[in-house]
Amino acid sequence: MTDEKWENTISMIEEKFGIDEKKSVPDNLEDNFGNVFEGNKETIIFKGLLGKMKIERITHPLILDKKMHYHKGAGGTAEVEYKVSETEKSHKLIPYLWDDITGDWKEMDLPEGTMTF
Repeated sequence: MTDEKWENTISMIEEKFGIDEKKSVPDNLEDNFGNVFEGNKETIIFKGLLGKMKIERITHPLILDKKMHYHKGAGGTAEVEYKVSETEKSHKLIPYLWDDITGDWKEMDLPEGTMTF
C-alpha cells in the first residue's frame, strides 16, 4: 500500500468512524550479523462496524536477497543476512479486532486479503 493510499484510508476511516488513537513507532528489522534496517509501525484504533478495531501498517526496506550462512557440526544453525533496497519499501497491513473475552487484540482473517469500510 502506497503512502497516498494509506493516507486516503486513514481519512476515510476518520470520516466514517472517527479515530480514537493514532501513533507511529520505530520498528527496525535486524539480521543475524547486526545490520539494522530502519522501519516504522503506524497504528490507528477506531470503533468500526464490528466493534473496536485496530489497523497496523508496517514499513521496512524491500528485502532483495536473503543469504543463509550455515554452520557444520552438531546443532549447527543457520544465520540470515539481508540485502535490502536503498529506495524501495515494503508495506504490510494487519487488521485486528478487539476481543472482549480475552481482553486482547485478535488478528482478523480476511478472504483474499481484502478490507472494506
